Amino acid sequence: MHPSSLHLLTYATDPTKHPYLHCPTIKNISPTRTWSGNFKDKLHALQSYLIKTPPNDIVCFVDAYDVICFAEPVEILEKFIAFKADVMFSAETSCYPWSHVQSLYPTTLSLYKFLNSGSYIGYVWALQKMLSLDMSQSPCDQGYLTYYYLNHVHDTKKTMVIELDRHCVLFQTAYAIPWSHFVVDKGRLHNTVMRTQPCFIHYNGQQHLMVDGSSIMPVVYSWIQDGARHTFESYQKKHEVVCNEHGVPLADVKEPIIPMNQVISQPLTVSQGQRDDDIIALALSRAKRFVAPDQTRILERDQVNYHAIFQYNKVVSSVDERSTHSGFAITNRSIIEMYLLRVGAKTSLLLDVSLHDYVGIQMNTVEWPHSILSFSTDTSDEHNILIPDLYAMQNYKSVLDPTMGDSLPTLKKTNKLLFIGVSSGKASVEHNHRVAVCQFARQPNRSQWIEAYISSIVNFTPVAAKAFEAYMRVPMTMQEQYVYRHILVIDGNTACWDRLAWVLASKCVCWKQESTDQCWYYPFLQPWVHYVPFTLETLEETWLKVRDDRELQLRMVAAANQFVEDFLQPARHALYLRTLLEAL
Repeated sequence: MHPSSLHLLTYATDPTKHPYLHCPTIKNISPTRTWSGNFKDKLHALQSYLIKTPPNDIVCFVDAYDVICFAEPVEILEKFIAFKADVMFSAETSCYPWSHVQSLYPTTLSLYKFLNSGSYIGYVWALQKMLSLDMSQSPCDQGYLTYYYLNHVHDTKKTMVIELDRHCVLFQTAYAIPWSHFVVDKGRLHNTVMRTQPCFIHYNGQQHLMVDGSSIMPVVYSWIQDGARHTFESYQKKHEVVCNEHGVPLADVKEPIIPMNQVISQPLTVSQGQRDDDIIALALSRAKRFVAPDQTRILERDQVNYHAIFQYNKVVSSVDERSTHSGFAITNRSIIEMYLLRVGAKTSLLLDVSLHDYVGIQMNTVEWPHSILSFSTDTSDEHNILIPDLYAMQNYKSVLDPTMGDSLPTLKKTNKLLFIGVSSGKASVEHNHRVAVCQFARQPNRSQWIEAYISSIVNFTPVAAKAFEAYMRVPMTMQEQYVYRHILVIDGNTACWDRLAWVLASKCVCWKQESTDQCWYYPFLQPWVHYVPFTLETLEETWLKVRDDRELQLRMVAAANQFVEDFLQPARHALYLRTLLEAL
């Protein structure tokens, strides 16, 4: 095939930042010089480009700022055609953005098991088909393409061939890969483990950033140009880069990317062991108060009142057909099924798991008096049993990942309180806590230190919502909220599942409104250690105490970040649930 049929594309809102692609023929398809923060913009731009492109042409898309191209177009084409695939994605070691789908990937002995959307290639007609579904429910381009691929893998009526480049023939990802695997020689990158000569290297997961914050990109680029043989380890030694025992720079090491039931069986450090002892003790104490369902008739409860009955050692190994009939619809039930499969606890009991936001004692009737496993309960509830919530089961959709999180130092943020969220909670203006804080913020002389908004209407009719119409504004991304030094966490229908987690993980001071709603890990949360406690009545007084105390602010941010490491990582949630289920 003639090289002109290959379209090499990227998406760069600031083209001055990608000189290391080392490919003069690449085309930037970004329609604007401003970044919206939405990674799906790359897919939308590609859709527009494909419309004008012949269907049998081949398009290769790569990210802009952390990719280097080593090969000429003719080599890229020849390697892709040899795969006899319609679309091929690069592969990586991390199952991003949702670790809960790891078990759905095909089995492979390669390190590179999971789809990466930072580089892929395919025929125009196939890419058009791949991008033809609704993207609105996916958080990013990799989320959309991951679920497309996984649905395709499990679809027996395949209309095209989609492959992952698990041996780094075309695409090399660098996340969590030791530098000792790579050599640059005569202008080419060599993977000495896979024994391949990839056309691209992609430093996904901020892997191009070193301990001192500088980038490896200029160094590798200069190595390519001088044509000599270089090892990445030589750069490591010259710059005294501290690495772990696997040769991965410590600044870039993340949580181990292995199945959760293996993570929690790994040897623990002393500090982890101390925290895990606390988690195990909590799970065992809760298991003691469990009231088992009537095993002869519990299946009658299944699908009733948003409950689901599970027998954990017989959980299906793939997503229930009811969960996938509409394409990308992943239900609460299927999320729980996949999570329980990964945790791997064994019990012969049939157990009742609520699919509600929360469970209260009022949900236990004379007819159904057993304990219900729930994502949230009231602190007075000693009958029902807490389990990790749906966001925790999905690793909070990666919002706790430091590379995706808050990079602005605490003291450089605007010293101001912020709340923005939907109008969940009580369906009356008089009793809705989120509407109340908006009203509070509009009082005279308060706009200088607090802002509060409702981003969308839930639980209210359009007529009733007119009462807080003045407080409405468009949603803010987490990055936009990170500009504020203080973020308020206010419960809605129940305890905040992901909001509390990502605020604790940020460099913002977490302010948590006092509430009786709780998630499983709340006994470990400490007011004035991990967060600032407040009520609407005490908010202004508390603000005056905290406003200028920089030492307190920094101490609380550090403690909150440590809490996320100690209790909100995937292995900690899994340890709690595994211990609980086995104790039952």
